[in-house]
Amino acid sequence: SLWEDREKNLWCGTGAGLVVIRPNNLETISPPDKWNGCAVLSVLPMPDGTLWAGTEGAGLYRLQNGSWTSFGLTNSISNQGIRNPFVWSLAADDAGKILPGTWGGGLFAQKDDSFDFAPGLENILLPMRALLFLHDGLWIGTPAGVLHSQHGKLERFNEIAGEPFGDVR
Repeated sequence: SLWEDREKNLWCGTGAGLVVIRPNNLETISPPDKWNGCAVLSVLPMPDGTLWAGTEGAGLYRLQNGSWTSFGLTNSISNQGIRNPFVWSLAADDAGKILPGTWGGGLFAQKDDSFDFAPGLENILLPMRALLFLHDGLWIGTPAGVLHSQHGKLERFNEIAGEPFGDVR
């Protein structure tokens, strides 16, 4: 995952963790548990300076005001709600709530400091490799095409002119 912030820093999710490439400096950013040895797969910076990072097996992390919070399966937040520690994609909705997409464990929606299945998508357990929230709803890239969720309605797009297009990342 790559993201350029407003200061022209490049944030990179790598097998070694989260890396920040600054115009004149390279710095590795990691929480105290060093991502539990897992790769960082997705990064989502927020307008307030909060940074979210999804990992390949250690769950979701938040860096806010210099403090880390882990939303993994083995942390101190017992009811955080993310039931799958493989967080492949991240998006934020219009209200700034975080939407983590997992590898075959569902899409979750932030509710204060916890997460639950995204409304209307509780039974969709495809790997969610890409998320994009736009004015017309949430777009989800999966191995079986694209899903579009808007106002509780789910549409599937998996072919163009009758031909399947499959994996969307």
